[in-house]
Amino acid sequence: MRDLLARLIVSSTCVVTFAACGDDGGPPPCGEIGDENPGFSPPCEVTVAAVDDVEVGAADWTCLGTPTDDTPTTVDVTVTGVLNDFQNNDNEINEGNVEVFPGIDHTNVLDTFGPTDNTGAYELVLPAGHTRYGFKVTAPDYEPTYLLNQDFDPATEAQSLDISGISTGIATALPAIIGLVRTEGTGILAGAMRDCQNREVAHAVATVSSTPGQPGHLAGAQTYYLDAGAGLPVRHDQLLSTDVNGLFAIFELPETGTAYLQVWGFVDDADLADGEMTLLAELPAPVVPDTVITGSIEPLRTE
Repeated sequence: MRDLLARLIVSSTCVVTFAACGDDGGPPPCGEIGDENPGFSPPCEVTVAAVDDVEVGAADWTCLGTPTDDTPTTVDVTVTGVLNDFQNNDNEINEGNVEVFPGIDHTNVLDTFGPTDNTGAYELVLPAGHTRYGFKVTAPDYEPTYLLNQDFDPATEAQSLDISGISTGIATALPAIIGLVRTEGTGILAGAMRDCQNREVAHAVATVSSTPGQPGHLAGAQTYYLDAGAGLPVRHDQLLSTDVNGLFAIFELPETGTAYLQVWGFVDDADLADGEMTLLAELPAPVVPDTVITGSIEPLRTE
């Protein structure tokens, strides 16, 4: 999951304040379990960057709100790579199928490949003219897994991308680890937050919203964060913001045509002091029943 890439381009930087939530008119106590989404509450620290699961200092948000450098492809791109297992990248996916689509429009299939052999190798052609592409992986004993908003060099005809699928076994085990009974027909959105230097971000919080720019939590949304040591989600009383791997997963999401995967956090000490979290990233994404949609989330940029 940490090698998956996704991003939304939007036009402004937003803040949400918790200053009215405390008993004394100040921010609420940090680290308390949230109300609407139990995994969304003000962190106790400002965001920090991490490399190889080690904190290296303040997160870099200098690109936040600056113009994007996204460019539509000008040539048809032939993409080759390997379908592998999310939990163990050394395990290739046999009999896997992969589709590519533009942006988040997963119903508009541009090309398909499959089934893969025991090497997991695939090859797809991405028609020119799109800024971002998404992929869908299906295979026996694997959950349908989406990888959203991949960007490619706009003028290079041959490029590569390995794509991970999530096995049915791990998809079933993850909710059980955190004591969650998953509701059939709900979806999962997951990601890894990175800063402007592409470093993982600790002490950020995530949710899925029905409204862009505001944390209007989807009914039932429950965010959990993945412990860097185990690489697995843990209960809220153990971790209430991203660890040094930047990873999170949001469960129990109702089917939705377009929702907004959001990451919020305090960018500096002034934000922490006044209780104003900044919207660090926002990705529009469908919620598909019994499907895992993944992405490595980048800082919010302007068009």
